[in-house]
Amino acid sequence: MSGDEPAIRYSSRKTASASTPKMSSTVSDPTAKESLTVPSPMNCYRHLRLLETFFVLREEISMKDGLYGIRDDFVPSTADEHQKNQILAKIREKRWAVYVTNASLRFEQWWKTSIPKQDNTKFRTAKGVMDTAPLKFSHNDLPPLGKQSNEIFYMFLINDAVRYDKWSLWTTNLPWLAIDASIDHRTFYYEPGEQARRSFEARTGLAWEDLGDSLDMTQACPRCDRKINFVLTACNHEKDWSTDQLNPLWEGFADKEFKARCSICNLVVDHEMLRALRFRKDIIALQQSDVPMAGTTLDAEGLLGPNSMRGMHLYPTSKGLLASIREMHDYPNYLLKQTSVYETIVEVTDVKKHTSPSMTSVRDGLEIGRDFARIRPTASEKFTVRRMMSCYWGNSSPFALDLIGAVLRQGGFVEKMHSIGWIHNVDVLLTMQSLIDKYKRYFKMLATYPKNVAVPTLDVDLAWHTHQLSPKSYYEYSYAKTSVFIDHDDKIEENKLSDAFEWTSKTYQKMFDKVYSECICWYCEAIRESHRSKLHTLLHRHDQVNAELDHLHRWCSNDPNKNPHISAHNAIRPTLEGDEDTASKVKAAELEKHYKKACHRAVKKGTSPPERDQYMLTHTWGCLYVPTSGPYMGDPGINGSLYATNPACANFNPGAAGNCCPGTCGGGVAAGACSGGACVGVACDSSGGCGSGGGDGGAGCGGGGGGDGSGSAGCGGGGGGGC
Repeated sequence: MSGDEPAIRYSSRKTASASTPKMSSTVSDPTAKESLTVPSPMNCYRHLRLLETFFVLREEISMKDGLYGIRDDFVPSTADEHQKNQILAKIREKRWAVYVTNASLRFEQWWKTSIPKQDNTKFRTAKGVMDTAPLKFSHNDLPPLGKQSNEIFYMFLINDAVRYDKWSLWTTNLPWLAIDASIDHRTFYYEPGEQARRSFEARTGLAWEDLGDSLDMTQACPRCDRKINFVLTACNHEKDWSTDQLNPLWEGFADKEFKARCSICNLVVDHEMLRALRFRKDIIALQQSDVPMAGTTLDAEGLLGPNSMRGMHLYPTSKGLLASIREMHDYPNYLLKQTSVYETIVEVTDVKKHTSPSMTSVRDGLEIGRDFARIRPTASEKFTVRRMMSCYWGNSSPFALDLIGAVLRQGGFVEKMHSIGWIHNVDVLLTMQSLIDKYKRYFKMLATYPKNVAVPTLDVDLAWHTHQLSPKSYYEYSYAKTSVFIDHDDKIEENKLSDAFEWTSKTYQKMFDKVYSECICWYCEAIRESHRSKLHTLLHRHDQVNAELDHLHRWCSNDPNKNPHISAHNAIRPTLEGDEDTASKVKAAELEKHYKKACHRAVKKGTSPPERDQYMLTHTWGCLYVPTSGPYMGDPGINGSLYATNPACANFNPGAAGNCCPGTCGGGVAAGACSGGACVGVACDSSGGCGSGGGDGGAGCGGGGGGDGSGSAGCGGGGGGGC
């Protein structure tokens, strides 16, 4: 299959029109020429409205009884109230999981049929890329909302724009005005009009209304090319929901244990095979057409280089082979083009010789075929291999990012934006301007401390997400301010996230003499207490900070859901051998100590201590309260067993699935635990991890999108790579 052929097809699809309409070339969004510095307050506000539309969509889909054959009455009548709520929450979550999987497949079809290719001979330099004319969207060009749930894809677009010659999408801002005009600002329903419907259906061959899609699907058998039939999900049987401790063996495409057997050659296709075959297809395209592997189009600092341009001769030798490779930051592609590596991987992924190729097979093949004796990789070259591999573990889509996992992790951010309620404030544009100013200071902090992880608050994150939806503008701004491309970290271990937030809060206050987290919940008060200096207290330093805190204590709620504190939608829980809870217990003990200090300080000042107990429960899927240790924790509303790839967990054990191969990868790194700058100068080998394993705010490692099912908690290593 070529990169432009749909890998998976619906059994009942509309027939594409012979006269497929082209993308509008005459009507453009007047806001398309957004400032090359930061997004406007109005576009941040439009983004809020789009996020609210996603919130309404998720609520509607998850609570639609009977959708995909998943019924509320699957909940056993004999279960007690708590068990009923647990099962009902998982039923609702599974509906959303299936919907997002289906939306991702539809997005793939829209991407292939609706976004034009450019002549790749014009884009052999970074300047040529940056000068690519953007697409011009009108409301008639907009896809259904399910595709726009994948707006997250814009944030990680650069790898796929390069590999598929679709630079024009990367230089195109999200069409804010057209999207906003299609949203009912009272109900937050999305409807761009009849012309958009007809245009989408003619281009893609898919029906506009995705809820009418058949559950029956087909794919060509990788061995004999005959049609294999399977279903989108097989979780629509009452017996499968008889207990709150689910261990489902559902075999639909949106399920963890997907299996489809060819009736002709008896080959059994599963998710692991699809991931390995995707790697095989990409390495063949690299060998035959110089199409870069996923995750290799940027150098170790995230910048465009000449090696990222498809169609170029990748390996000039005028300065000597080794010098050219390292000068071009193209070690992964060079490694895979070596005859021994290429032939070994193609052989171990050949379904005519092997019945169950997997990404573990690919990793083993890379070990067997590599030739480190001739070219010993540097630390940064090891990192580029890990970054490439992170795009394949747990990800069988043609994209560098596991879209399903990314959208599901974004759900936490969507819900928090809804809970804060800015969208209903009369002075919302003033709030947007304030958070943009804070975002500028945040970037100054990133530039000042390039080797530290700086964790955004929710207000900063809104500006950041909005900015990334203008990919070219964001790329230019990031490079101008920091000399590197700061990529939004899509996955980070929850305890490290809290530690990094503590550092960020302290550093921001030190640099700008301002409160970082404008929230007075128990967690934010404990974090501030952790870096409060006794000397500064005695000398009455930070008077401005104290004045801000007094204002917050007077006017703000101590409900953590109502204020812009830590943005933790990218928090994930690691799978580690031994006592997995040790780090969490240590973190909880530290927070407890600082919380008691904050309570003591409040009593001394004659104010009420920050309430905590009632906020240690998180309401998920409209029916279940889940205990959590704090707002830095991963989304408690994600149950890994309901997904093909667990979007909220990663295996950090050395040698576990999700890591790459000895000599290039250690524990945790393939799961997005580390970035270029953090790895440099640190020993990485088969027996250990990658030094500290922390993320790098400067290089901005994106990270993995889940795993492949190994590990004691049923979650595998990193995949989906946001690097």
